[in-house]
Amino acid sequence: MKKLCSCCSEPADYSLALIVSTVGVSPRNQRCSPVVPFCKNCIHALATEQCWWGSTALFNALQPAYTTIKQDCNHRLDTGVTCSEAH
Repeated sequence: MKKLCSCCSEPADYSLALIVSTVGVSPRNQRCSPVVPFCKNCIHALATEQCWWGSTALFNALQPAYTTIKQDCNHRLDTGVTCSEAH
């Protein structure tokens, strides 16, 4: 079964994932969001019209990746390892 675009429900041509990563921390803490499918028209709009913030699917994909990296960061702090907090 072909995946559908998260914006318009047309058949998807691309999938987009977000990577959340700490900066200035060794080892780097990095998490990838679930992929979000897009058709060629919608990904073009996202890439050229700077309207990515209007995508609920991207926002929903970012939440678990950010939450996980923040929890990992808090765990490092609890165990005495320094970690920069991603905001």
